[in-house]
Amino acid sequence: MERLNKEDDTLIHISHRHPLHLTDLPAGDDDDAPPPYCHACRFPCTGGSIYQCAPCRYVLHPSCARFSKAIRHPSHPEHDLALRLTPGGEYGCHLCRACLHIGYSWSFSCDPCGFDLHLPCAGLPGTAAVPEHAHGRHGLMMRLVHDDPRRGMGSFDFCAVCREGCSTARWFYACRECGVGAHVGCVVPDMPLGDAYAALDKAQAAVADAARWPEVPIPESQQLEELLDEQTTEFVRMEADAGGLLPLFDKSCQD
Repeated sequence: MERLNKEDDTLIHISHRHPLHLTDLPAGDDDDAPPPYCHACRFPCTGGSIYQCAPCRYVLHPSCARFSKAIRHPSHPEHDLALRLTPGGEYGCHLCRACLHIGYSWSFSCDPCGFDLHLPCAGLPGTAAVPEHAHGRHGLMMRLVHDDPRRGMGSFDFCAVCREGCSTARWFYACRECGVGAHVGCVVPDMPLGDAYAALDKAQAAVADAARWPEVPIPESQQLEELLDEQTTEFVRMEADAGGLLPLFDKSCQD
C-alpha cells in the first residue's frame, strides 16, 4: 500500500506521485488559515499531524494514509473490501452501509455485493468506552453493532450518552447485556462522521414520534364552542371600535 521512511517521516503513497512528509499542524485557531482537507476522506484536518505534499497541496490524515489496499471487515465477512480511490457507481458516488450517507471520497468496497464503507466508518473501533453517567450498570465498554441491529439486541430509541433520539438503522454502540445503545459520534467524539449518525437518528426519531403520537382530533362540540367564543370576541371588538355597545334591536322597530 505504501512505503514509509521512518528516518525522515516520508511516505510513498499510491494515491500521489510525490513523497508525502509528516507535518505537525499549527496549534490554535487562525481564521485566515482554514484547515486543510484530507484528500481521502474529504474531512478537515483539525489537529495533530498530517502527511502532505506542500507544492501540490495534497494532504492525508495519517489514519487514512495507513489503510491497507484491502481489509476483511466484520460487517461484510463474505469478501474482502478493496480500497477504492475514486467513487464507483453510475453517479460517481457510493452509499456507506454504516452511516447511510452518500460518499464521494475514498471507500472500502465490495463490487460484486455493492457494499461500501467510508474510511472513517471502516476504521471505527470494535469496542469503546462510554461516559460513566451513560451506562454504569454493566460496565463502560460498548461494542460496535453493524450486523442486523435487532438480532439478539432488542431496540432502543434514545442515546444513552446524549439522551437524544437514536435509531438502529445505522451502526451504533451497545451494551451486550441489555442492549442499551449510543450514537457512534457520542462514543467516538473525534470521529469525522460522528455528527452524521446523530443528525439522521434525530430526524428519524422525530418522524417516529409524530407517527406514535398523532394529533388527537378535537370533538365537534369543542370545535363549535371555540368557534362561538371567537365570534363573540370579534363582535365585542367591533362594538368597541364603533364607540360603545350597540343595541341589539333598533328602537324604531319596537314602536
